[in-house]
Amino acid sequence: MTKTERYHLGFNWSTSRETAFTRAVAEAAKQRGLRWLCVLKSAAPEIRQRVSDGRLQVGLFLNTQADGTSMESSHMLLCRSLKASGCMVVEDPDDAPVYANRALQLDYLEKAGLPVPRRLVIRQWKPGRPLLTAREQAKIGGSWFAQPAMGLGRRISLVGTSRLTSSMLSRSGFVPRQGVLIYSNHKPKDNKGMSFRIWYLFGHVVCCFAKNQGSFELLRVGSTASEFVPGLTAWAHRMAQITGLDWFASEVTSARRTGCAGLTIWEPANALSLLGPGVMPLAELPVEVARILAERLVEVAWRHARGLPLTDGVTVLV
Repeated sequence: MTKTERYHLGFNWSTSRETAFTRAVAEAAKQRGLRWLCVLKSAAPEIRQRVSDGRLQVGLFLNTQADGTSMESSHMLLCRSLKASGCMVVEDPDDAPVYANRALQLDYLEKAGLPVPRRLVIRQWKPGRPLLTAREQAKIGGSWFAQPAMGLGRRISLVGTSRLTSSMLSRSGFVPRQGVLIYSNHKPKDNKGMSFRIWYLFGHVVCCFAKNQGSFELLRVGSTASEFVPGLTAWAHRMAQITGLDWFASEVTSARRTGCAGLTIWEPANALSLLGPGVMPLAELPVEVARILAERLVEVAWRHARGLPLTDGVTVLV
């Protein structure tokens, strides 16, 4: 008879070295008596086989690596195998073609009344061919930001102020015929505005603001930017309702340093929580935020194992 190894929690990860997030997961899981599993890309095929054979079971699994561009990647195949075994996979791999589509997400958010940048999508492009008509360039404006229309990773992006050309895309690593999403650049310059990063974690919202060096700092009550917290929190809950996602990160910019009237959603709900491939999580993720994410993830796994509602309050162990 095959012996089954059981874990309450698992997630895929990009590095074997310890990080603030994995350290916090280990501490929180130990406190709650949970077994957890961290899966690197090299181990994903073996873990997938063990799951398929019934030799391994995971209660809840957080996807931080399969960015939705390939349903046949090792991480995506693992997520689908886990789902088939009865594991709760966050987020559902079969929904990836929807939630990994940045352009589609922005359309949904705009239809729901949330402010998003002026944008357009080049469905396919070819080297040497004109990218934008004069009218399209005027719509985007003189400052623009381009990234793949599909996928949650951040390996490729391009910022510019001159006319966008296909040679610019080629030099930056964009692939011909790949969909490209082009935004009007609303990123604040100097001290004229602010940038925020918000995380939605099964009903809980964590807000940070960008410092001058590009890193992020947790928003605290009484800080100069704390007045943005109610608006950012409300937006995070609205995005969760619109996208159906339980765990994501988003970036929001403000043209002003006070008041919520100038807020614009810059990065829609990113189901990889900005921990995924092509991101710099170890440099940008504040240690305090890593701890909050880890503790919330472990708590949700603990509640899931006991059949408790996942978003209903916080359970404190003493």
